[in-house]
Amino acid sequence: MKRLFSIISTVMLLLAPEFVSGGQMMTGDAVFRKGENGVHTYRIPAIVQTKAGTVLAFAEARHNSGSDTGDIDLVLKRSTDGGKTWGPIITVWDDAENVCGNPSPVVDRVSGRIILLSTWNNGKDPEKKIHARESIDTRRVFCMYSDDDGLTWSKPKEITRSTKKGGWTWYATGPCHAIQLTSGRIVVPCDHGTFIDSKTSVSGSHVIYSDNGGKTWKLGGILNVGNESTVTELADGSVMLNMRTDRAGREEHGYGRLVAVSHDKGKTFGEPYYDNGLIEPVCNASIINYNTDGTPGEKLLFSNPETKNKRRNMTIRMSRDSGKYWERVCTLTEGPAAYSDLMIFPDGDMGILYECGETNPYETITFARIPAKTFNPEADKTVLLYPEGQDTDKGIVENGETVTLGPGESNGITEAETRNKYGNVSLVGDKARMEFYFPEKPNGQMVVVCPGGGYSTVCAIKEGEDVAKWMNKRGVTVCVVVYRLPNGHAKVPLTDVQNAFRYCRKHAAEWGISQIGIMGFSAGGHLAASASVLFTDSITRPDFSVLIYPVIDLAHHEGTRKELVGDDNMLKEKYSLQNQIGEDTPRTFIALCQDDKVVNPKSSLLYYNSLLDKGIKAEMYIFPTGGHGWGFLNEEISGRKDGLAGYRNIFGECLGKFLDEVKK
Repeated sequence: MKRLFSIISTVMLLLAPEFVSGGQMMTGDAVFRKGENGVHTYRIPAIVQTKAGTVLAFAEARHNSGSDTGDIDLVLKRSTDGGKTWGPIITVWDDAENVCGNPSPVVDRVSGRIILLSTWNNGKDPEKKIHARESIDTRRVFCMYSDDDGLTWSKPKEITRSTKKGGWTWYATGPCHAIQLTSGRIVVPCDHGTFIDSKTSVSGSHVIYSDNGGKTWKLGGILNVGNESTVTELADGSVMLNMRTDRAGREEHGYGRLVAVSHDKGKTFGEPYYDNGLIEPVCNASIINYNTDGTPGEKLLFSNPETKNKRRNMTIRMSRDSGKYWERVCTLTEGPAAYSDLMIFPDGDMGILYECGETNPYETITFARIPAKTFNPEADKTVLLYPEGQDTDKGIVENGETVTLGPGESNGITEAETRNKYGNVSLVGDKARMEFYFPEKPNGQMVVVCPGGGYSTVCAIKEGEDVAKWMNKRGVTVCVVVYRLPNGHAKVPLTDVQNAFRYCRKHAAEWGISQIGIMGFSAGGHLAASASVLFTDSITRPDFSVLIYPVIDLAHHEGTRKELVGDDNMLKEKYSLQNQIGEDTPRTFIALCQDDKVVNPKSSLLYYNSLLDKGIKAEMYIFPTGGHGWGFLNEEISGRKDGLAGYRNIFGECLGKFLDEVKK
């Protein structure tokens, strides 16, 4: 059996040597650098690959300052070796001291023509005056093309009349690549400002499109929300518009990006929504369908500075389900970073052109090429429990009955698994799986993590991936179990966790693991406690147990009881776990909050007291406030509200000390 483990938190170890230094990804090579050729600042990157294989990196050359106003030319550099080296600067459009910018290129896959959309305004007109209709001129829209691989360009042709509504003042194409749909339609993401009065202009997003290779253009779907946008085609043929948020109300909506979907190839868009899996500091971003044959699939890549307020931390995220859920792939730089654009090479490598610097984001426009194995299924961090996990012949013993290793009893769930925008997985039927996270410097310790979710869902991010981040920093290897939900079949999730232990024990030596514990949250805490008291042998017995706001007594959480055992009073008694503690129950750490309104704190007290009665080493920490479901990482790191708040450091110190002590 082929076992494949790529760990998102350490994916940089898979990258080509030129992008790796001491386990940290380097920023790549500067294509444009501040001060080069006497230009004050280069900004606003966009990138495409031509039909001949040449990579074209576009930018604005801001001659006299870093401002959006003044003498700005549209320029490019070419690379004929996949981004290793770059040729001299080519000026695409220079209109004296006026602004020529916001490049949005696309390559027609039939003709090979490179089509470039751009915008223009008088160099003396700042954006505020354009918005307020106090400017000399306004923002205009232009199209140009190249038929010789980007070496020379046609005269810009104005298309403002067919692409800009009356009442709009500000206007911008991209700034990032445009796309060509499988139908042949070219779609360009844009934004606009609508004049309200001399002091007020409302931002919005829209697309323009061409059905004849860029000869003529039409105005497509319009949204009166958002700002700079990026667009991609999804696997079902719909078109997703991903937008920069307005400044007002960002905190209320979790600092997420705005998203809207079109089912008529960009003519109209549905109701926009916030994607809180993609946080941003009000900045441009890039989205692209990960494909090499021109056929859109479900896998998407996304780049932006992943912070709430400051432009830094340039991050690549990936979705395997058309944008429903996003996972972090790597961080290119933790320092200052701003605008970016993505491309996909025919071999599956990804290219990114992005702004970054040491003291501010606008010192360079840098290019990095990230290998295909980083994004491909064969580099997946996930191993299915069934059938891939069936590599031992050890059975599960329950009441004297030997059950053949494998899924055992079905949970009866036949509907397709779903995952919401927070990464919570529902309807887990036949695809129980383990997600592995390996630290750079393993310390020989491993935890099998059981996320919570009331046995009706699995909170795989907040109580899974987030846990792994913290544990990996301490050198702890992590296996997150996305277990099958019971649906009234109590054995099912425990079967999955016990088989995960068998799998991890078998491979412990090759991973350098000497100790495997278990950790669980809420209903996942109940599952972890179940594994701690209902183990069958030394293989399935955890070496230690960590329970975070756990359900213990089923009388204290009606939802867990219903999902796990229904109305079976005998099973209710069995799975009220304070009744099952024995002399071999592992040493235990418990943490919860006094003001938990979801799971009565008395539930944990019952378990703790029973542990002490049996002479089991245990420690319990009850924090005054924090409620339930506070997850693992703080808000600054995870981007989510932190219920534990001021006690977070104390919790981390106590857990860290526990892990150190049980390892001795």
